[in-house]
Formats: sequence, C-alpha cells, structure tokens
Amino acid sequence: MMPLRSQWNNQNLFLSRNKGANSPLLTVPALHRDLKRDSESTGLDLAPKKLYTTFILMALSTKDLSEDQERALDALETASLLYYRRLKRELNFMND
Repeated sequence: MMPLRSQWNNQNLFLSRNKGANSPLLTVPALHRDLKRDSESTGLDLAPKKLYTTFILMALSTKDLSEDQERALDALETASLLYYRRLKRELNFMND
C-alpha cells in the first residue's frame, strides 16, 4: 500500500495500480477483480454485497458511530433500514 499511497499522494485503501489511470481510486471492475482474488486466497466470501451488508450490520451494532457509518445509515431509506434491523435480529449479529 505504501508505494501506491506515495505514487498517488493519497491515503485511501482502494488505490489503483494503473499508473496511467485518471483517478487514484480503483474502478468498480478492478475492485471486483481484486476482491475475487482475495476471496479465493483467503477462502472468505468478499463479495461487495456481503461486505456492504456486514458494514451496515456492524454500524447498527455500534454505539459510537464513525462518520462513515453515520453517513451510510443516514443514506438508507426507511425500508432498507428496517430490512437491515430485521436481518441483524434474525442473524443475532454481534449478540447484542
């Protein structure tokens, strides 16, 4: 990560390895490609949908929200928020 952070002068976790890219951030296809490789090597399901769902469930289980968690929860429509709250209960997520 350090060479990419230095190259792009950016601290983001999702930086492009493509030196000719217009943006320092990974494209969506590149993110999916990298997550697929990481998923295969770790044996974990790192599909973006799973990661997002886990992020929301963790935010709903946290008392002191980070700015990112707060923004994500605020962006949810009421129906989506109710869905994730129900899912959290059904999965007994983080046993709270």
